[in-house]
Amino acid sequence: MSKRIILPFPYPKFFPRKKGNKIHPIHPGTAVRIENELYEIVEHYVVEGKHIYFLEKWDEAFTIRVIVDWNKEEEKRFIQEAKKEKDKGKITWYLQIFLGFLPENYQEKLEEKIGLNPVKATYWSSLFEFIFSFSVVVLNIISIYSGIRIFPLWLSFICYITSFEGIVRLVYNISSSEPVGSFFFFFLNLKSKIRKKTVQEDFFKSTEFGLIVETYYEKLHWERWGGINFKGQNYILNEKIKKYNLFIYNFLKSEKEFPKTDIENEKKLNKRSDSSIVFAPFWGFLPPEFQKEIEKYGRYDPKKFTKISIFFNLLLSFLWFASSITKMFFLKFSIIYIFLFIFSFFLGYESIKHLLIFFGKKEISGSFLSFFIKPFYIILFK
Repeated sequence: MSKRIILPFPYPKFFPRKKGNKIHPIHPGTAVRIENELYEIVEHYVVEGKHIYFLEKWDEAFTIRVIVDWNKEEEKRFIQEAKKEKDKGKITWYLQIFLGFLPENYQEKLEEKIGLNPVKATYWSSLFEFIFSFSVVVLNIISIYSGIRIFPLWLSFICYITSFEGIVRLVYNISSSEPVGSFFFFFLNLKSKIRKKTVQEDFFKSTEFGLIVETYYEKLHWERWGGINFKGQNYILNEKIKKYNLFIYNFLKSEKEFPKTDIENEKKLNKRSDSSIVFAPFWGFLPPEFQKEIEKYGRYDPKKFTKISIFFNLLLSFLWFASSITKMFFLKFSIIYIFLFIFSFFLGYESIKHLLIFFGKKEISGSFLSFFIKPFYIILFK
């Protein structure tokens, strides 16, 4: 006597029979007990989203390993729980764009409670924050020089800040695959200690034959050296392994001399590595020699962010050029708009020049706006 079980979702404990061959014998399907009768899952099909399990009387020649008790109550319980899990995913998908603004420890708690994906939540929230805020910033710049105010001053000021925060959070999230909340929700952590990140510290473990270092940072300077001197012992680099975001460096003891390193020095370099990618959109304005120094930390791509800086300058120069022309010839003539016209023309000329160098010679170049960014670079990297 055969039976059928039809479910809207796959039951995780039901496995159909595996047919045998000359090498492998038949492997029976899951043993299912229905009203004190034993059955075997022999086949499983999916038809129009329904999971259909075909059952036959259990063959006593097979060994019973696990028995699943099946009845109406178990079927009802399973369907209800499966629906809850499915609805949980829908809820977090709609809400993650807003929940991504919360501090990371709150996002991690929500991951346990409602299945939120903190990394995706941060990504979508920071992308939304940047696109919305930057749109307001662009419209505000146009409105200032056209004489028609679109947004109130307080909203424009907030959007200047949030557009900056949005791009920083987005770059950090993409580069590190970690959640990061918005500064505007910092008050949620005032009553609790902010969890310290351990990713800035490397784990050094001495072995009989050498040294093993586990780190979340790619150590390009170790690779250039070919080895390190740690606590007075020289080690030659034998192997580098990458597992997800973790780098594992295996060293062997050596008589050859290598540059010295220690935990505190590496921690400083790790912080600089974080700065190299978190503030990457600004480094694209710097001269090539500065960008190449930042590239040594292994996370910054000079060509990518030089291209971003060039297109940003082109957009800015076009907006200022158009608004100054409109103001001078159609609204009110002023020396300020002449200055703005000259500045935007020069910025546009420089951007086109750098664009031709970038796509023609495949070389990176800096902008004169680096004058404002160099002090920031010196504070973080010198």
